[in-house]
Amino acid sequence: MISKKITIILGIIIILTICLFFLLIIYSTDIAPYSNFYVKKTEVKDNSITISGYFLSSGLVYKGYEYEIKNNALYFSIKQGFPTKEFASGDFYIRINEDFSKIVYIYIRDSKESTLLWEK
Repeated sequence: MISKKITIILGIIIILTICLFFLLIIYSTDIAPYSNFYVKKTEVKDNSITISGYFLSSGLVYKGYEYEIKNNALYFSIKQGFPTKEFASGDFYIRINEDFSKIVYIYIRDSKESTLLWEK
């Protein structure tokens, strides 16, 4: 009797662990290598920057961005992940409103290097 209960409990724990593992994979994000997407337009104004493009692979989609400003350069990273209801498309259109009047360079940064995207 105890053996059967332990087997059922262990089975439930294993199933829940597998489900949690797959949820973590589906909802995780990482910085996309520059070779995974194409930037088709970069527009820079004193008070905003707009970057648009799309992912080259149908298996990964846009899941956000991050950026930082150092001196007169903006370093920009695109996040990628597996499709979900919230993030179903590989297309992206990003508009950031901030004072960019002193920006001279925009770099796309991935986990290995930074690539010059735009220069004033």
